[in-house]
Amino acid sequence: MADNYLERRMEDYRNGRLKPRSTKSSTRRATSQTATLDHMRVYVTAGTSTAGIAIIRHLRQAGCRVAFCDTDNHKGSHTAQQTGSQFHSMTGGYNDISLTRSIDHVFTHWGGLDVLIDTADIVSPHIADLLRDRGVALMLLHLPDGCGSASALLPHVISSLADTSTVL
Repeated sequence: MADNYLERRMEDYRNGRLKPRSTKSSTRRATSQTATLDHMRVYVTAGTSTAGIAIIRHLRQAGCRVAFCDTDNHKGSHTAQQTGSQFHSMTGGYNDISLTRSIDHVFTHWGGLDVLIDTADIVSPHIADLLRDRGVALMLLHLPDGCGSASALLPHVISSLADTSTVL
């Protein structure tokens, strides 16, 4: 019985259904932006970059389901554990086939995807067209790693996600 419980919990974790537990009690009320982001399904490319991690953390705190891809397995697994997000490995490098498989996995297990945030400029025009055909908003956000401005852009990213019609 314990094995089944652990297997179910691991599957929930992999599918992004588990929220990270906070050690702090929060008395802060949700803002209207945060409330509109609750349950939004978001995919982030290059999730272990400085900008990617900041975006993932912020979106998870806002209640979004977040999946991300990266080529660094160690850092990706660590980020997924710390944020309660879903990691998709791209160890063979970013290419259309592996990215499409990863996105299809999210579609299958989450019943769709609302927004894809491309922080690494890896989404080809072919994949962008497929995403638009599926009704997924595409946000291109390319920042050099270590530029330090990811935190300053988070309010803009969140407000753009709150009204995904501005993202298209």
